[in-house]
Amino acid sequence: MPITKPLSIHLVNLIGCILLIFSTNSFSEDSVEKSNKTNDDEKLIVNITEDLPFLDVSHNGNTIRIQRVQDIHYKLTNSFAKTSRQCPPFCLHPIKLKLPGNIKTVGELEVLEFLKEKVPNNKGLLIDARLTDWYKKGTIPSATSVPFTLFTGGVDDDSAANLLTLLGVKENEEDDDERLFHNAIDLMFFGNGAWSGQAPKAIQHLLQMGYPAKKITWYRGGMQTWLLFGLTTVKP
Repeated sequence: MPITKPLSIHLVNLIGCILLIFSTNSFSEDSVEKSNKTNDDEKLIVNITEDLPFLDVSHNGNTIRIQRVQDIHYKLTNSFAKTSRQCPPFCLHPIKLKLPGNIKTVGELEVLEFLKEKVPNNKGLLIDARLTDWYKKGTIPSATSVPFTLFTGGVDDDSAANLLTLLGVKENEEDDDERLFHNAIDLMFFGNGAWSGQAPKAIQHLLQMGYPAKKITWYRGGMQTWLLFGLTTVKP
């Protein structure tokens, strides 16, 4: 599925989005799916864990409450309810990506921990690596849209090089061909699901540009598993 905008225009929009995320960290509250919203004094019957009923994250000055759908009879009816897609290309990925550096794979609780500990302090970025059309249909609160196609050009591509700068990577003043990654932020990638190749492709190209593997994690379940557990999504 091709990107509808020129890459340079998309990068300008991306820069604004990242700066907004880093300054306030939230989504519009009006975009939260109604089925997930409850009042503060309403006792939840479906918690995330026994000790974690919900997690509040902020973005754009508003508070988004990540919790599970409270209707115990709720079932997925959208495209993520689909069990089978043609393989290839939509084949299942292993728990450990076959990429250099031993990329860490995480689940939902680690995503929430990342949103709690890393994103608010500007030490991490949750990246939705899907194409923009998917992102607009709904995403994880506090995620930033960085389509995997932005990474494919490598360091010689202006868009990819500018993206690295936004992520805290600096050029070595003594060597134009070398980049310094010690201030690079932690990144957590996700796509549509375990069958989606978008996030793995983004990670692969980022590693090829020199980004440290220890600063990258992958949420394998992606949007399909997030929705399967009835967790809050937002539409940007």
